[in-house]
Amino acid sequence: MKTVKKLLILLIVSAILPYAIADITIDYSIKEANWAALSTPYNFSVDVGIDNTANNPVVVETPYAKFIIWVEKVDSKYYAVYTKSITTNGYLSIYYMAELFNANGKHPADITNNPTYAWGDSNGIIWYWWGVSESDFKDSIDNISNYWIYYGSDCIDELSKYDLVIIEPYNYNKEDIERLKALNPNIKVIAYLSVGEVNPSRPYFDECQDIIIGKNPYWDSYYVNVSSPLWEGIMINETKKFLSMGFDGVFLDTIDSAIYNNQSNGVTELIKKLREVYPTIIIIQNRGFDMVDKTAPYIDGVLFEDFSTYYDFEENTAKYWEGNDLEWINTQAEKLKQLNITVLTLDYVNDEEMAKYCIERAKEYGFIPMVTEDIYLNSVE
Repeated sequence: MKTVKKLLILLIVSAILPYAIADITIDYSIKEANWAALSTPYNFSVDVGIDNTANNPVVVETPYAKFIIWVEKVDSKYYAVYTKSITTNGYLSIYYMAELFNANGKHPADITNNPTYAWGDSNGIIWYWWGVSESDFKDSIDNISNYWIYYGSDCIDELSKYDLVIIEPYNYNKEDIERLKALNPNIKVIAYLSVGEVNPSRPYFDECQDIIIGKNPYWDSYYVNVSSPLWEGIMINETKKFLSMGFDGVFLDTIDSAIYNNQSNGVTELIKKLREVYPTIIIIQNRGFDMVDKTAPYIDGVLFEDFSTYYDFEENTAKYWEGNDLEWINTQAEKLKQLNITVLTLDYVNDEEMAKYCIERAKEYGFIPMVTEDIYLNSVE
């Protein structure tokens, strides 16, 4: 599973922090000022994101020196984080020494091919940089132990008890997301996004008429050409809108619809594009097992809907997988266990006995279960 990595070195100071897509935490300790050593080290901590470039640096003020901190991409894999003193008066601006203690559990000089450097010029300006990878900035769902999917509205208090929630973004506003995160600062809030179909309720439905290739008879929605530049633009813009509302990422649904319409390559490229445009967000895909090995580098998790049971729409009841179908399910589960991603399961159940079975089976695989009797996912338990 992908891991949230943080660069650590010590304590906290007030700072002017621009909005960051996703952060790493950098901790410093001002320990010496050459001949004017501090009797007590001064420690401070700063959050820095990929968007904190030289033109949009984090500004930090301490009693001893003022800093700007920014990020630059070094190559395809690594970034450099720069720290510069911009104080022009006082001996500490010339002689201070800030020490970096560790990064991702080890001293940053141990990062392969990316040692930490510091130097000063005739004015005493000292810079630090150390190599960090894109995943250092990336958000994660590694440490969640529960989650819920809810396509209704309100229920913010109920949702706040979960580590991660997937919700219908058009049923909420920015203030709702802020309230949800105020109730649970550690919660990950994920926006529903259909990538293989378009529903008439979506505001962009009318502009999709030329890329509709069929209709889903169960959900009153329409299959689309996922390789269309128009559709790619819509998906990118929708994601941007959700992130501006405070969502941490997107849940990509109806991937199987794209596969059903022989668009595996197209939907894979679409997911890859979303990751390129939004490198730090959380991306979870629903099923899509035929191409999950190709999308795994670009996603954080997979939702295994219908893991132990499936819903029979003709008889309006949940049923257990059996026989060859169950063998196929088990094969997919084993494949997912080999990938570096979090696996969530979703099962529809009829009673407590069925729910217990589904939960226990998911945990046997190391997956994170959700069970519900509500096929429309309009309730929170």
